[in-house]
Amino acid sequence: MKRSIHYSWHVLLSGWLCFWTGMQAMAQSSPVHFTTRVQSHTVDLHQPFQVQFILENAQHITAFTPPSFKGFQVLQNFQSQQTSIVNGQVSSSYTVTYVLQPMRAGKFTIEGATATVDGATLRSNPVTIQVAAGMASNNAGSGSSSASSALPMPSAPGFMPPDEDESDLGQFPGLIRSGEDPMAVIRKNVFVKVNVDKTDVYQGEQIVATYKLYTRLQTTSDVMKVPAFSGFSTHDIDLPNPPQATTEIVDGKRFKVFTIRKTILFPLQTGNLQLDPVEIDNKVRLYILNRSPRHVRHGDPLEEFLKDPFHFNPFDDPFFDDPFGGGSGLSYRDFDYHLSSNPVTIHVKPLPEEGKPENFTGAVGNFTITATVDKPSLSTDDAGTLKVTVSGEGNLQMISAPAIDFPGSFDTYDPKIEDHFRKNSIPFSGSRTFEYVFMPHAAGDYTIPAIRFAYFDPQTKTYKQVETEPIALHVTMGNRAATAPVDFGQQHILPDQLAPIHFSPLLWLRSDFTLWRQWWYWMLLALPLAGIWFWRRQQRKLALLRADEVLWKNKQANRIARKRLAQAGELLRQHQEKAFYQETSQALWGYLSHKCNIPFAALSREKVREALLHMSVQPEQVESLFQLLDHCEQALYAPAASSGDMEKVYQQAMQWISSLESQLNK
Repeated sequence: MKRSIHYSWHVLLSGWLCFWTGMQAMAQSSPVHFTTRVQSHTVDLHQPFQVQFILENAQHITAFTPPSFKGFQVLQNFQSQQTSIVNGQVSSSYTVTYVLQPMRAGKFTIEGATATVDGATLRSNPVTIQVAAGMASNNAGSGSSSASSALPMPSAPGFMPPDEDESDLGQFPGLIRSGEDPMAVIRKNVFVKVNVDKTDVYQGEQIVATYKLYTRLQTTSDVMKVPAFSGFSTHDIDLPNPPQATTEIVDGKRFKVFTIRKTILFPLQTGNLQLDPVEIDNKVRLYILNRSPRHVRHGDPLEEFLKDPFHFNPFDDPFFDDPFGGGSGLSYRDFDYHLSSNPVTIHVKPLPEEGKPENFTGAVGNFTITATVDKPSLSTDDAGTLKVTVSGEGNLQMISAPAIDFPGSFDTYDPKIEDHFRKNSIPFSGSRTFEYVFMPHAAGDYTIPAIRFAYFDPQTKTYKQVETEPIALHVTMGNRAATAPVDFGQQHILPDQLAPIHFSPLLWLRSDFTLWRQWWYWMLLALPLAGIWFWRRQQRKLALLRADEVLWKNKQANRIARKRLAQAGELLRQHQEKAFYQETSQALWGYLSHKCNIPFAALSREKVREALLHMSVQPEQVESLFQLLDHCEQALYAPAASSGDMEKVYQQAMQWISSLESQLNK
């Protein structure tokens, strides 16, 4: 799915500006003036114009508030400052310029702006504008090609463009001249980078990968492919949608930066793992200067605009569509540009064997553990709940349940797992709780011993142990009775009476009854022997299978994969998209691990392809498998998929496994 990135254009002006006075011993104080100027008090309805607010000799400006501009649309705003020293006299001016588009004909008053200078509030003079319909003549050029549009440049008093050199225009990165290579300009000013905080880590240690788009040009971008992160457990950081721009300085140049994706990664296997690139399609707008800079008109409103390309909205902007000065010699053209980030290699080291505790299960980070019971005192009629919580920073998603040494007279059940992760925390943190239900069967005082949890700390490169306090339990006898109901048959005997005594001999005590002559006697006698023989035969077969681990895993692969796909089918019916794709992907990778006899931690596409081709699987079938896996991995990070698409993926996974089983069993 595409994610569109567009520049946001907001007319917000608040900031600070400090001027130095310089040569204070020679300087003479000058009065502060705050004025409003317009290039003309009569404008055409269809022609934008400029309003300037000029502060002269203001040293400490702490606030600036523009008027509301009722009856006009603000197309653009920019600011400039000038400082000069003449005969020891220091003078300065700070100018804020707005480009306005009239919205209807009539007479309008633009109120003065306000500014706070040296703690005092100043207001500029109001100006009156007469907006007339159809006043300006159309002196635009004869036309432009379909690939470019003319960008008119109206006159703007107060701005002095360069006369002989191009130093001012050269500050605008999106401006090219005749004969200049536009793609070279784009490559220097639009690029994508992936930043990782670490490239040499232990298995299970956290990595943060951030994919960013950098641009100094007017760009519309669509993310075409996101990385799949094969070999990692992932957790995505929530980002604004659409992405919001920030600013970074790269090689002394200011770039707009959009964070495309920020993901916390936990490597699942050792070796050199590669982060796949992100691919982005861009439409970049460049402006073309068609005439010599010596012919640029004085008072050009784009002079300051060209110094900062991020002050305007490059899309759907009438300022660039309507000619209002015509024949300026500046046009634009949109270019398609495909970007791809460089792949990044992560070196993953195995965890050290030295000092590894017996109860270590793969936790990497920094953790604590607590344990509580809901009822310290209970009866044999009650069920108790033990909650064990592991909290901290690290690969919490891969923590397994710790071993609990319950008393022998307790019935216990598999724990229920509840996660509380801090979604956008870096490093990844939170807690995982294991909830055990137990039922005592005998009265007495019991103790659940301290529960120990081992983890590897990558900061100190050592294994550490944490444990809970022992938990005391007091169990009393409940009201449960283990007696079975008495059946008095057809004789109506009260419960407090004895049944009558049988004086006649029972069937098997009669003198004319011979037990060994009955056919069912021998059948009953043979059944246990047959059962023992069958059981021992099956045990020998299982022992042979387990002795040959490859054959055992191969036999179990289909059954385990179909069991996991059945769970995926249940998630499909519940419309849980991400959980469905994750379960389907894990089912396929687990099937390949068992079928190809490759440890799960060492799985890679190359090893699986080589193993399947060695098993005489058709290359087309192998490629269809990887296409299915890519679809599952991309769907985990794309917007919600349709139920029809999920059903198709489910059927393809079932058919692929069935097809491979049929082919290998021939």
